[in-house]
Amino acid sequence: MKTILITGGSDGLGKALAEKLAPANKVIIIARNEAALHKIAEDIGCSYYVCDVRDAKQVAVTLDKIFKEHGKLDVLINNAGVIVNAELEDIPDETIENVITTNTLGTIYATKQLLSI
Repeated sequence: MKTILITGGSDGLGKALAEKLAPANKVIIIARNEAALHKIAEDIGCSYYVCDVRDAKQVAVTLDKIFKEHGKLDVLINNAGVIVNAELEDIPDETIENVITTNTLGTIYATKQLLSI
């Protein structure tokens, strides 16, 4: 049994991975949507924490808490991400910043924090 952390575990691929991996592993999911996290955790028997991967300090606090409560992680699945299906010229700058911050910085923040633990 491995301890697996999945970012973006509240829907889509993250949720599907959690559902697939939970029966044979200790799965922990993080995302921004507490209601969705709670439902998934109840349905599949995993742990969850509310965390916005765009916020480096929030990632640090959450991952430290996870480490203290669950011990060493065996696997990190950096799944949190945003996709925008539109022409570039139609996408507001704030949306572009959200995509970059979530998809790139979120992955870096989570990985960096776990490497330091």
